[in-house]
Amino acid sequence: MIDEERLHAMIRLSLYENGVGKDDLRIRKFFRGDYVALELLKAFFSVTIGYVLIFALAVLMNVSFIMTNIARMDFIYIGSWLLIGYIALMGLYLCAVYMAAFIRYNRAKRNVSRYMAKLSRLDADK
Repeated sequence: MIDEERLHAMIRLSLYENGVGKDDLRIRKFFRGDYVALELLKAFFSVTIGYVLIFALAVLMNVSFIMTNIARMDFIYIGSWLLIGYIALMGLYLCAVYMAAFIRYNRAKRNVSRYMAKLSRLDADK
């Protein structure tokens, strides 16, 4: 005879594995430091590409102004402000990504440990 309680537990565990738990299980394949470092690396490249694209868009929007005033522009001043803006944006964004990745990893760790406890309890009830 089929134990309905065991069957329901197996269904809930399967739904977790294929739903929300899919990301949790993927995250838990990494060590905490490796996962956070990977997220920071992805964020670094994303911010860099985004900053370059925004800068290119600003230049394209003001190309006529730039062409008429190029001789009078102080490129060192402009470059220093662009660099300061890039560093500030990068610092803020990387701090936010670090905190989010740390929280996400800890949440995944907690959820996977609950999942593993339920799975071992189900295995022990054979």
